[in-house]
Amino acid sequence: MHTNYLSYVLHEGMPAALVKEFFVAHLNRWMCRAYCDRIIKLSATLQDYAAEKEVVCNVHGVRGDFLKIGDGVAAALRRRAAAAAA
Repeated sequence: MHTNYLSYVLHEGMPAALVKEFFVAHLNRWMCRAYCDRIIKLSATLQDYAAEKEVVCNVHGVRGDFLKIGDGVAAALRRRAAAAAA
């Protein structure tokens, strides 16, 4: 996540901005809980989406940590495929 949608809503200057912010916050949480396995926030100042799924990581490009995780998953899948073929 890199956009603070709640800030956008509050700064639109609409009379109903607080009501709109309430619905946007809940819609964001609902969508993230339903469709995201992991939420990588670029800043801790963004809203809370799903605490159990969130990690704050200042990403510029692809970090080595994420590549290592992907390599580990790929290796596990290769081992599982080899075991199934044997």
